[in-house]
Amino acid sequence: MRDSILSIQTGKYIVTGIHGDCAYTDTVDVFIRSSPTTPHILLNNSPICAGDTLIVFAPTSGFSAPTYYLNPNNDVLLFTYIDTLILPNMQPNMAGIYGVYTSGIQGCYSDTVHFNVQVDSCTLNATNVSETQPFIPTLLQSQDAVFKPTFTTNPRDFHMLILDATGRKVFETKNLSGWNRESYRGIFYYYIQITIGSKIAIYKGKLITL
Repeated sequence: MRDSILSIQTGKYIVTGIHGDCAYTDTVDVFIRSSPTTPHILLNNSPICAGDTLIVFAPTSGFSAPTYYLNPNNDVLLFTYIDTLILPNMQPNMAGIYGVYTSGIQGCYSDTVHFNVQVDSCTLNATNVSETQPFIPTLLQSQDAVFKPTFTTNPRDFHMLILDATGRKVFETKNLSGWNRESYRGIFYYYIQITIGSKIAIYKGKLITL
């Protein structure tokens, strides 16, 4: 005889307790509450740039239940009856692992679903890219010097054009490895367009090869 039940269904149960030669019988009504449906992350626009708006869409199927969003400290960030979390003006210190779960009308809770939020400062550290200073390979540099920008965070999209002094395109790439083709002495111009998060930045300037 056991004093506990690991699995049970809704219904009326007869419970009998025996002590010595005595037996005690009673009835118990058991009602099993159903857990609400666990949310599914269908949209998370992270990574985003600082100052952008975070949008997370985490719907549940079936009956609409209250949704709780948790911040990286596991505190309730938002209690809502809609499926979308919208947080404007996100900052790098707000990045981290967030959570979302729902509660049912019977007082039960779904499992918590976690999602990562990345907020990049989107500041560019383009060592060889400048609006004012030319890039000039010299004999003090390696013979295979490569012109390429470097970034604090690799961009989602990268496009670079190299033009000669007449405006003729001499090189084009979408690869961050940069301009590594053989070239002649002269003046060139570069045009670089990158996308980090949801922002587009354009850099252009002069190249002088000696």
